[in-house]
Amino acid sequence: MPTEQTQPFALDATRRTAPRILAFVVLGAVLGIVVALVCAVVAPGSEEYTRVSAFGYLAMLFAMVGAGLGGIAGLVIDRVSRTRTEAVRLRPVEDSEEADDDAAGADVNPAEPAAEAPQPREPHTPAS
Repeated sequence: MPTEQTQPFALDATRRTAPRILAFVVLGAVLGIVVALVCAVVAPGSEEYTRVSAFGYLAMLFAMVGAGLGGIAGLVIDRVSRTRTEAVRLRPVEDSEEADDDAAGADVNPAEPAAEAPQPREPHTPAS
């Protein structure tokens, strides 16, 4: 009875690094709060409201606007990063020991004997 051997197969895929959109949103919100602080300090005061309440209102407004602009900036950078992709070939791994070797960057064949450790050299003495 013939035995079936499974042929290893490889899949072609693309790899790219994508920016973290949440980081852009948070950065935009923080910058919005900083702008609100500057506006609240620089703007002339009013008898109807205090600088602290002005800062609170402006911080909420500018944080939302900054978060939106930060998200848009992250999406634009994500769209631009799609042009820099790398083609890779994925192959299946048969057992976990081989996967650990591949993950560590080792290209070791268990059938081959291990290389001997390098021997220490004798110190070099200049001739007199």
